[in-house]
Formats: sequence, structure tokens, C-alpha cells
Amino acid sequence: MNRFVTCLILFIVSRSGFSQNRNLRAYTIEDGLPQSQVYDVIQDGVGYLWLGTQGGGLSRFNGNAFEVWNESDGLQSNYIFALLSSKEKLYIGTKKGLSIKSKNVFLNIEAPQVNKIYQFNNTIYLATKRGIYSLNKDETLKKISINKDIDSSSVNAIIFKNGFFWMATNQGFYRLSDLKEGLENLKKLESNNFSAAISYQNKIYASTFADGTFVFDLEDLESPILMREPLRINSLSIQNENELRVTTDNDGISIIETKTNSEKAVLNTKNGFSVAHIRKVLADSQSNLWIATSEVGSINIFRTTLSIIP
Repeated sequence: MNRFVTCLILFIVSRSGFSQNRNLRAYTIEDGLPQSQVYDVIQDGVGYLWLGTQGGGLSRFNGNAFEVWNESDGLQSNYIFALLSSKEKLYIGTKKGLSIKSKNVFLNIEAPQVNKIYQFNNTIYLATKRGIYSLNKDETLKKISINKDIDSSSVNAIIFKNGFFWMATNQGFYRLSDLKEGLENLKKLESNNFSAAISYQNKIYASTFADGTFVFDLEDLESPILMREPLRINSLSIQNENELRVTTDNDGISIIETKTNSEKAVLNTKNGFSVAHIRKVLADSQSNLWIATSEVGSINIFRTTLSIIP
């Protein structure tokens, strides 16, 4: 976003961990953030940052100030778990269902708690606390009844890779041929409480909350590798080539080398970072890195400062 005003921050990373010599810019309630627990952060096509909080509603950051919308403005719930920007509309996953923001008007649709929002082939899908929903063209919701296990599960992630959908739920990790009712081509790959998933090159990373991350080779799904650390995982992202960023709710951020599946660096309270509960890491269009936390709001640093020293 060309309106962003930032200062140069030197942030050096070593193989053993993150340097103590760093300066992080934290945005908190004192800066205008409506609530200190940020569960999702995205950037829209214009360049604005949108933040979903737990109790403070929706916030937009223009590089200088925060603008806030909450229940008194028509938002369905002040507890937000997921955000998606598409075609000049903002889709907001809340504790009570889906809010669609078009300019300054909210359309609210009741549904189970929305954990994540996705768009595949121009269709919006909701991963909810009780199965999957799709958004019809008339902006009504349809429950997609796949099977009784998935329909009653908390769906925490959906990805599309190699012609299949891969789904992380609190009951297991699944591969599906499509997202539709009466599906027959469905395979349960693992039973566990899965909290996040992402694809990179020829691998699928599927993280559990308490037992680590399964690494599936797309050519051999029957023999996944289990990375037992870190634990209590909230989200996964690929920020640099061959680097997997893992956020946790009690041990900060880990950087995993995807070629070896080994931990390269950790940013946590043990090496000087001020918070342990990290919800998400976002690299914006200007190479700034935003860290959404559940303790002190959102932290901004330059992406180039998070490079690994060979």
C-alpha cells in the first residue's frame, strides 16, 4: 500500500533463533486498534489492511489510523474469526455466521461459527464449526452435506491441490474429489484434531493442535512424516521460498525448512519476543510483515528483516 509510512528496521535471524537486536512496531489499543486479540488480518486489492478482532469488531488500517465497524454499525458479531476480500466486497466470518460488507452496508446471514472463508471457481465456501457451507448467487447459504462425520465437525482448513480438496477438521484430515453433496470419492488420511493445512510444491502440510504436523508426499499418501514440534498450531504460511512459517498459541513462530522438514529458527518469548500467542503472519504487497497476535494486537516489521542468514 503506497500510503503506508514505515521506518527501516534491522531484524537479523540466525539458524539458532532470532536476534535479540530488533525493533518491532506494535499497534495496540492505544493506537486505535479496537481490541487486542486479532484473529485474522488480510490485505484487499486497494492495499488496505483489514483486521478481525475478538470482541472489538472489524478494523481497517490505512497506514496511519484505524477505522472500526462493530455491532452498532450493523456487523453481525464483534467476534471475528476469518476475512476474505473479493470483488469490492468483504466477507467476514463471525461467531454467529457470515457478514458481507459492501461499502458501508452489512448483509448478515446466520450460520454456525465461521472458522475460515475460501473462494474456489468463483464460489464462496465457509469452513464452519459444523461442516461446510456455500454462498449462493442470491447471497443465501447452503449447507453441503458430505457425510455425517464432516457435517458435524469443526472444519478448520480447506485447500485445493492436484485436482483434489484437502480438508482439516477436528475429527481428521480428508481428501475429497469435490465439495458437493453425495460425494463418494472421499478418503480419511489421518484421525486427529487438525487445526491448519497448506500445500507447497509436492507436499501437503497438515497440522494438528496437540501432536505436531503431518507432511504428506503427494506421490505416497500412505507414509506421511510427522514433525512433532512445534505444537498447539494456529496457522501455516509460506513466506519465503522453502520456508514454512508456523504460528502457535503458546510458543510464538517457528520457521521450518521445507526441504528437510527441520526447524531453522524460532521467534518466541525465550529469545526476547513479547508475546507467545500468534494467530497469523501476513506479508503485504510492500513486503511488510504483519503478525496478528492474541495479546497485543498487530505487529508490523519489514519482510526483508526476516531473512535467514546462510
